[in-house]
Amino acid sequence: MSRRTIISMLLVAATAGAYGRVISFGFVALDDKTYVTEVPQVVRGMTADGLVWALRNVPHGAWQPLTFLSHMLDCNLYGLNGGGHHLTGLILHLFCTLGVFAIWDRMTGRCWPSAVVAALFALHPLHVESVAWISSRKDVLSMALGLLSIWAYVGFARRGGAGRYLATTLLLALGLAAKPILVTLPFVLLLLDYWPLQRVRIRARAVHVEADQTTIRGRQRSPLHLVIEKVPLFILVAAFSAITFVLERGEGTVHTLDKIPLATRAANIAVSYVLYLQKTAWPAGLTINYPHPNLLGGTPWETWHVVGAGALLLAITVVVLSFQRRYAVVGWFWFLGTMVPVIGFVFDGSVAMADRYTYVPLIGLFVMVAWLMDEAAIREGRWRKGILPAANIAVAIILAACIITTRRQTGHWRDTWALYEHAANTPPVSPITHWNWAHELHFKGRLSEAIESYRRAVDLSPRLFRVHYSLALALGESGLLTESIESFRRTLELMPSFADGHEGLAGALVEAGQPQKAIEHFRRAVQLNPDLVEAHYRLARLLRAEHSFDEAIQHYHHALRIRPTFARASLELGQLYHRQGRHDDATEHYGRALDTQPDLVDALHRMAWILATHADAAKRNPAKAVSIAERASELTDRHDAKVLDALAVAYAASGRFQDAIRTAQAAKQLASAPGYRYLLPKIQRRLQRFRAGQAYLDPSWPPR
Repeated sequence: MSRRTIISMLLVAATAGAYGRVISFGFVALDDKTYVTEVPQVVRGMTADGLVWALRNVPHGAWQPLTFLSHMLDCNLYGLNGGGHHLTGLILHLFCTLGVFAIWDRMTGRCWPSAVVAALFALHPLHVESVAWISSRKDVLSMALGLLSIWAYVGFARRGGAGRYLATTLLLALGLAAKPILVTLPFVLLLLDYWPLQRVRIRARAVHVEADQTTIRGRQRSPLHLVIEKVPLFILVAAFSAITFVLERGEGTVHTLDKIPLATRAANIAVSYVLYLQKTAWPAGLTINYPHPNLLGGTPWETWHVVGAGALLLAITVVVLSFQRRYAVVGWFWFLGTMVPVIGFVFDGSVAMADRYTYVPLIGLFVMVAWLMDEAAIREGRWRKGILPAANIAVAIILAACIITTRRQTGHWRDTWALYEHAANTPPVSPITHWNWAHELHFKGRLSEAIESYRRAVDLSPRLFRVHYSLALALGESGLLTESIESFRRTLELMPSFADGHEGLAGALVEAGQPQKAIEHFRRAVQLNPDLVEAHYRLARLLRAEHSFDEAIQHYHHALRIRPTFARASLELGQLYHRQGRHDDATEHYGRALDTQPDLVDALHRMAWILATHADAAKRNPAKAVSIAERASELTDRHDAKVLDALAVAYAASGRFQDAIRTAQAAKQLASAPGYRYLLPKIQRRLQRFRAGQAYLDPSWPPR
């Protein structure tokens, strides 16, 4: 068995040990529903319609059809079993790991440093977010395709051929269709031309001869020629960059310069680069949300932070260039360059940085470390015998620490509760983190803790209107009605056009006994968002209570247009029509309610009443009325006076007067109880008619 095969097997085993338990994890609330679980086109699996949807739609402000197609394929294979989706992500990460090893080994001929780079890539805790989060499928998928593109390019660089160049281009296009993060790949290929492919013709003084001097295959070319050679690739990535920018700006996620000026962006970029270096060297305090210092409760960087970070980056760059080692130049500029799309030049979202952004860039730093150790280990001299064992021990310790830390970090992704709990207790904590954690506490019914976390989020960012809204909902559920109303009002002060806020405030005002004010806010809610079905429904109920019947009917119809199967709305609209004497309309809507909810007692006995008593003999149906009323009687165990009254009327309409008399007597006995005494004289009058062999033919409601 070859050394490379053994290394590959060890890489797979170590990666599986660090990440293997993800296959027992499920989906999390953080974006998984917007990528998979609540996207019908994805949940249905791979279909022709799904393919068209993936190609035409731009959810999340980015065109990434290949990512959605991969999620669709997973739904075909595993349904909504989260473990299966995690398995696919882990397999892609394993592929990327082996790809990193194979590519660097192929380019340099140096097996051990290539293995170190691949091992650090596979096991570094900063990569947990890309692997253990189903919604980060785009990271591992685009990386896999990017590595294939690099593999094809290495073949082209050494042997030429239009086919290899075309493969490089097509694989890059596919990678961009998974995630536009690969827009820096042409720049990476230029770095690889410099080293280790050594295709660049440099006439200046030669750099120091390196320990990994690779035999140059193919003719060297001028830097200009190599740039021109990649023009099609630059055009491709420029097109994707432009499309992504336009789409994200259209989604409103790109912050304009008046919100985050260039100087502020530059300051955060410098500090973020240094923080990435720090977390690479010491991966502690990893979390899902690093708040931007100038947004959502973040703390702006002090001058010394910015100056210090800029000075450190400049110093490292000077050292790298002065060091005269090509691997150091390539590694450092790989890190700086591949981070450009996500470092904050074009800023979107509310975070300053994210662990997943390091998935590609860290390879550059790992190359620097691995080749520096390799050069030190093979250097001639009396220190060689001591350096080599020390280097091996250091690598073993680092990788062991990575496995332990990565495995622990992976555990935070086992479910939403674990993820948000960890984030809420890991500084720096943003208002979004507290908001997410509060949502999870709220969902679990731990209202007092949820309210506390919502309030922390409000303290961090008092102008985040959605947090005020969530707090208002939790306060209302806890019975703190006055505070809930106050929070709803604060929500609307911050965002007057927030329809859900108007609906929430209206609901709280109803509970507070202020129906007129509630009507005002329900009206505003449906003006702002005509698709708020509950707002239409609750507004209709209030208007009905105020005897504004025509307007109430309009809003019932609005609710039913949005949700035709809303049984309660159909029932209440039928009741309103029944009260107005529009018996055919009432029957229609009672029937619609029963189509959705066949055991809805109120609809059964009221519909039976109309069918038994309709003024138009052609529209009376006593037999059906009896059947429906008997069903209602069974459902109420013959203990509802109104239902028995309707059944008695139906029996009489069918000529079954003895049954009508018996049933009316039972209804009369029940109507003697408190709460039903208003029915008693009415039932007595009908009972007299039944004893006289007369049916009751008045469909009015309430019964006379």
